[in-house]
Amino acid sequence: MTYLEEKYQKIWGLKKLEELNLPVPKYRIVEFYKADRAEIENRVNEQISKFELPDKKGLAVGVTLRVSLPGKLDKSGKHGSLHIMTKQKLVEEILEKYDEYGIRCKIIVQDTIDANSSGTLLIERNHCIIETVPGDAPALLEGKTNNYESWRYSLKTNLWKREWHFTANGNICSILTFSDLKRFERFLIRIPNNSYLEWSISKSNDIFFYEFMKLSDFSK
Repeated sequence: MTYLEEKYQKIWGLKKLEELNLPVPKYRIVEFYKADRAEIENRVNEQISKFELPDKKGLAVGVTLRVSLPGKLDKSGKHGSLHIMTKQKLVEEILEKYDEYGIRCKIIVQDTIDANSSGTLLIERNHCIIETVPGDAPALLEGKTNNYESWRYSLKTNLWKREWHFTANGNICSILTFSDLKRFERFLIRIPNNSYLEWSISKSNDIFFYEFMKLSDFSK
């Protein structure tokens, strides 16, 4: 049975991003099989021993965990720590996720990009909306901040318009540059209509994508 058939949404989304030839941070998937708790721990240790964790010299500053579950359950799967740097800590957190979600979960272990900015991208009908925050995006994704920037792009006129900004000390805080927006345009031609994506721009100015969903998935 494939990930698409099982509809492990987060994993399917990563495969879809790769299919669209969009840049995706390196990831690995840990799966569980029916066994006693001691054997589960042994298997996790065995899988993790084969992983090569990033060092702080490159784009990634560790790995994060994402829990993927079948069908509607996938929305309940939460992230783990953003910057895990040791295999021991990684094993501990994977086993915590297993204890919480059970044998049906699959754990995505993905490189954490050192983000200059990050956010969401929504494309529907004749426009695209990008929302972004400085650094990592959890506060934006959880709706816990007003300190974000929003841009609307018309697919008809090819023009960008800033729709929301925030201020600090009376000054407008700009996050995305015009050059950043133009680079997003090159990706938009690959993305199907009625899609939602999550992304980040690294400190070295590379764009990466993490999540892909069809808007119809939000209503299921």
